[in-house]
Amino acid sequence: MAKPVKKFRNGAISVDIWQNENEKGKFYSFSMQKVYKNDKDEWATTNNFTPVDGLKLAHLLTLANDWVVQQ
Repeated sequence: MAKPVKKFRNGAISVDIWQNENEKGKFYSFSMQKVYKNDKDEWATTNNFTPVDGLKLAHLLTLANDWVVQQ
């Protein structure tokens, strides 16, 4: 399985950067996730965020974008 080229994390929220290639060359994409314990006390992930998560997510996306621009 492919692994992200970079990960930024703030508590339970993370942003992964993925490197891809096509006929035009290299490009990057982001994925965002949040880890939590479900009702069975097992770790799970979600792509849904609360308004409280918004500032953390915005900060992580800014860091991720800055990293991509520097590549």
